[in-house]
Order: sequence, then structure tokens, then C-alpha cells
Amino acid sequence: MPYIADEAKRDTHLHLVAKYAVDAIGALISPAAGDVRANVFGLTQTRDGLVCVESSRKKKPSPFLAGEAETREALEFLSSGERIVLYHDLSKSRPASWGRQNQTGYKSFMSVPIAAPDPDSHDGELKVYGMVSIDAAAVDVFSTNDEHVAELVADLVATAFAIDDATAHNA
Repeated sequence: MPYIADEAKRDTHLHLVAKYAVDAIGALISPAAGDVRANVFGLTQTRDGLVCVESSRKKKPSPFLAGEAETREALEFLSSGERIVLYHDLSKSRPASWGRQNQTGYKSFMSVPIAAPDPDSHDGELKVYGMVSIDAAAVDVFSTNDEHVAELVADLVATAFAIDDATAHNA
């Protein structure tokens, strides 16, 4: 992502990169996964919520709002250092904050942090910018290769987020 001083143009460019990311996931994910929804979420400026930057669906998922149980759980995952969270069958296992019902209509999902080396860290810590999530309409469909695709795309998108963040702080 090139250096773009204008915030509005930078935001537009970041959305474009996120759009390419969700399109790449759709093209690279295993056909066995069937109908998938790929999303790129970015942390809010206050880092206490997440908003959907781009989705492979016209209707973007709702934001993760500050203070909500689902948001706290997502932020805990992002700060845990784990590379992936994967639920193969949401009827058997799902995030605790979802309660007893799966309200998304999807039957499995995975999420991967969008993180890049923190330029302010001297010990190689990562700075988290958001997450890539992939939802599938069927159970038990994600392969190890699909996990690698999600991680690769998240790493590539992290570069764009990091450049955007550095540009915003140096503008």
C-alpha cells in the first residue's frame, strides 16, 4: 500500500485491499467449504470494538460493539497470541458469548488475527489491527490448507493496515 497522506484516500485504499482479500479467500478456500462468507474486521480507534471493513457479502456483519460479551471474547482472542480460532461444528461447540443459539445461520467458522510487527516494540511484538473471519454454511469443511489461506491473507492485509497506521501517525 503506497504512502497516501490524505486520510479519506487512505481509507478508500484500505477498503480496496480488504475487498481483494475477501475475494482471494473466496477463490482459494477449498470447494468443500461450499458457500462461505469472508470478512475483514478492523479494530476501532479506541481498540475496544471491531468494525467490518469489507465482506464478501453485500450485507456486512454487525460491528463488535464495546462492552458486549461477544466483543470481549473476540478481543481476548486477538490479544491471546493464538494464530487461529476454529469451530468445525457450531451445533456442538461455539464461542461462550453466543449462548445457546447460533444466530448467524453459518455452521462453522474460523478467525485469524490481522497483526504485523509493532514498530514501537523492540522485542518483536505484534500489533493487532483486526481479524479475518470465514464463515461456512456446512459443518467440518475447513481443511488445514484453508487455515493456511486464512493466515496468509491476514498477514498480507496486516501489511496494508500497518502502512495505514504508520502513515496516519506520521501525517
